[in-house]
Amino acid sequence: MSFYAGQMGFGGANYVTPNSSPYVGPTMQPFGAGGTMIVPSSMAQPFGTAPPPTTAGMGQALLQAALSQTEYENRELVAIEVHHRRLNRIEDVVDGLAREMSIAATDHELRMRKIEEFLEQQIRRMKTDMDQRDK
Repeated sequence: MSFYAGQMGFGGANYVTPNSSPYVGPTMQPFGAGGTMIVPSSMAQPFGTAPPPTTAGMGQALLQAALSQTEYENRELVAIEVHHRRLNRIEDVVDGLAREMSIAATDHELRMRKIEEFLEQQIRRMKTDMDQRDK
């Protein structure tokens, strides 16, 4: 008796009787009265009616797998390219920040030298003023 488990789908589960298929094994224990069991929808498939795979079908499956692999590789290449562009932008930002920091450090150093020179002049002036008073 051929039976599509999906024909009687109900609330995400399909009801199959153990005698309707040779695929019911020890892991599929009957559930409920009359030996009815619940099979998840993901397992729903036609029992005993699938034709054997043909050469054309296998060729189509291989072609689909190759196309899927090519698409995957293309997506991966695009992702790598996007990643490299982001890294380049980050490097540009870091380089810009380094230049700004260098300019700021140089500016700070020049200001500190001017302050030191000013303080040295003030100290010399105060010292000469004190020396002149003491005479």
